Amino acid sequence: VGIIFTTIICTAVCHSFNLIDGLNGLSSGTGACILCLLLAITGDGESQSLKYMIVGLASCIIGFWIVNVGTTKIF
Repeated sequence: VGIIFTTIICTAVCHSFNLIDGLNGLSSGTGACILCLLLAITGDGESQSLKYMIVGLASCIIGFWIVNVGTTKIF
């Protein structure tokens, strides 16, 4: 039951990002917000490598968002 539920949820998240990708910058902005919230959730946890990975991913997405939101050069 857990594997089926996880598969359905992962598929739904993938499709939801695909649906909002038609608007310029909305999908990358949503991804950056989610990563920032995940960083806040990790809080004072002991997993520093997870925090570094989240900050790195959020930085990459925010850089992409800055280039893409107004000009839509990268689509």
